[in-house]
Amino acid sequence: MPYFIGDGSQRIADVMIQPIRDSSGKVIFLAPTGTDITDRKQAEADREKFVTLVENSTDFVGMCDLNGIPFFINRAGLEMVGLDCIEQARSTPVADFFFPEDQPAIMNEFFPAVMEAGHGEVEIRFRHFKTGKARWMAYKVLKLTDGDGHPVALATVSQDVTQRRQLEDDLRRLAADLSEVDRRKNEFLATLAHELRNPLAPMANMLEVLKRANVDSGTLEQARDTMERQLHQMVRLVDDLLDLSRITHDRLELRTSEVELAAVVKQAIEVVRPHIEAANQELRVVLPEEPVYLNADPARLAQVFGNLLNNSSKYTNAHGAISVTAELVDSEVVVSVKDNGAGIPFNKLRDVFDMFTQVDQSSERSQGGLGIGLTLVKRLVELHGGSVEARSDGEGKGSEFLVRLPAAVAGSDLPAPDPANEPESTLTRRILIVDDNRDSADSLAMLLEITGNETFMAHDGIEAVELIEKYRPEVVLLDIGLPRLNGHEVCRRVREQEWGKDIVVIALTGWGQEEDRRRSQEAGFTSPWITTPS
Repeated sequence: MPYFIGDGSQRIADVMIQPIRDSSGKVIFLAPTGTDITDRKQAEADREKFVTLVENSTDFVGMCDLNGIPFFINRAGLEMVGLDCIEQARSTPVADFFFPEDQPAIMNEFFPAVMEAGHGEVEIRFRHFKTGKARWMAYKVLKLTDGDGHPVALATVSQDVTQRRQLEDDLRRLAADLSEVDRRKNEFLATLAHELRNPLAPMANMLEVLKRANVDSGTLEQARDTMERQLHQMVRLVDDLLDLSRITHDRLELRTSEVELAAVVKQAIEVVRPHIEAANQELRVVLPEEPVYLNADPARLAQVFGNLLNNSSKYTNAHGAISVTAELVDSEVVVSVKDNGAGIPFNKLRDVFDMFTQVDQSSERSQGGLGIGLTLVKRLVELHGGSVEARSDGEGKGSEFLVRLPAAVAGSDLPAPDPANEPESTLTRRILIVDDNRDSADSLAMLLEITGNETFMAHDGIEAVELIEKYRPEVVLLDIGLPRLNGHEVCRRVREQEWGKDIVVIALTGWGQEEDRRRSQEAGFTSPWITTPS
């Protein structure tokens, strides 16, 4: 019962009433006796609050004896590790709560340190007894002692940090990926500068030769051939970059038709043949006797096989062997491009199709290129509904690329080329060239005049409008980035005039992205588009 003491505070007592009787047995008064139980009641209340708090906690709360046998785990803790009741926990040693590979560190290092210091904390994986899955926990352990300071048990209040660990792992992977992308980007930029510079030296040398007097016809022909080869190399590099950009942004459109495999392979071989012959390499081609047809863009498919053949030739020594074989397997055409060249390490087979990747960039083995040829191959093949696979037995043991494409039935209903859209190369036209780069305009005018056309030139937008009105050309090759008035505005002004509605106006520019095409179409340009190096 409650009672008050002198300072006014309330206490609780356990009171017993003892009756006092006289000689006749009559109760003459009651004698109370009591024991103060305030502290005990407070302790019981605190314990009840603690039990409620522990049982409602979402943390893992547990205690075990010094032999590592649990004698208490709260409900949340049991659920975390997949135990149904405390009886199961009491028959499960603490060591079993961890993965076998983590047990030695916990039992032989962590717990002894806790016994010495009185407490400890480590992030460790708890094992779910039913699923076997890991749950990362911030495992905080406290040594419990008796009144004399002797250790009697170990207690833990541990938090689940699985999501945080997963986030940290994701961030580490992202940082590593970004670092790798940045490294490959820097390598690519260095390679790009090197590869674009390579053709410039022989072109500059041969240009100087042409400037010399008394150049005989043989030297003139050699200079011309050299400059043509090197220019072709630069154009190929730029084209690869543009193609990769278009494919990456899903802006490349295939012009499919029914094509015969043999014709596509022949076209690819003709492009690469000079390189193969220069290296005295043997090329063997084995195709099915019966014609094999594909629903494909012949130019893009020739680009696929040309890139693979070019790659094989580059990484195969002189007098090496290259083969192209094809077979029809069920409804698929399987084309193999195989060589006995440098080969591919096993750990690089999955990476060879990644953008800007070259298997061996050492000075002794590097054969040039931007490291995007195989990326283009993979993307173009996938656009055709096929797949490509790289195989190799290792370094120095050659490589093989298998291209699988869906076969077509001969005579399938595909759009045939429209003869009306074929260029009429024999016609002579009046052409206005508008370009602020005078060398580019002069050289293009010379080329067009050689083929019998009549040309005029303008070098800014205002002059272009004036000359178009004056000469009324049939075709205008119009640069976009012009001084005084840009190409879009020039085209708009021409289209506003009655005499300008039927003029063919073609964008002549180094910018070839989808947004550039859209803006040009809105300005009134004719659909043909010529992309040139800036």
